Amino acid sequence: MEEGRVRAILEEGLRALGLALEERAVDGLAKFALLIHRWRSRYRCVSQTDLGEIAIFHILDSVAGLLALGGPGRLVDVGSGAGLPGIPLALADPSIEAVLLEPRGKHIEFLERAVEELGIEGRVRPLRARAEEAGRDPSMRESFEIAVARAVGPLPVVLEYALPLLKIGGRFVAYKGPRWGLERGEGEEAARVLGGRLSEVVEFDLPLAGRRRALLAFEKCSPTPPRYPRRPGIPEKRPLPR
Repeated sequence: MEEGRVRAILEEGLRALGLALEERAVDGLAKFALLIHRWRSRYRCVSQTDLGEIAIFHILDSVAGLLALGGPGRLVDVGSGAGLPGIPLALADPSIEAVLLEPRGKHIEFLERAVEELGIEGRVRPLRARAEEAGRDPSMRESFEIAVARAVGPLPVVLEYALPLLKIGGRFVAYKGPRWGLERGEGEEAARVLGGRLSEVVEFDLPLAGRRRALLAFEKCSPTPPRYPRRPGIPEKRPLPR
């Protein structure tokens, strides 16, 4: 009964977003919503307790990122938390291979459990690490076509986390609320310092929620200077472009 309710919400929301997914993908998204709901207390994955709200505010909102990704590729989810938006994006598009970057052990435990139960461990890998450390790791730096971040921090901060991880020509998509314009100026300045530029803004109404959302897409135009990202904690304490 619960799965049927979640599936109905997802199907209605996907239609409203103009996204046509395979049945298998919708099944996976519904199962993931149920996993979050089942384990929310133990792992403190999300604040919502209602299954319908989880489906709308987390699953549908995450999948909406497809409107701005710009194509398939190797993806890194920066500050993945409960796997949002990385897992829904990978479920929606089977061509996506994803690394879920998350520093908190409890969340990594949930991500490992979820990836296994969803049967996507072959192409989705949770990794316990801070973004600042990953961005300086030669095996990670400038190795992804796509980076995403949702509810991680202000634009200048998440840009310093994400852009060093992207290849030239890669795209970073930041999920933002209706007041995204207040961050735009400093975000664009930070992007220039880091070798990127704002290339697209996709605004949409989150179905069944009445909330305005925005996807800010940044293109990686040139190599990020070697000094970035700065040491762990510094991007948050002293955001660019200061």
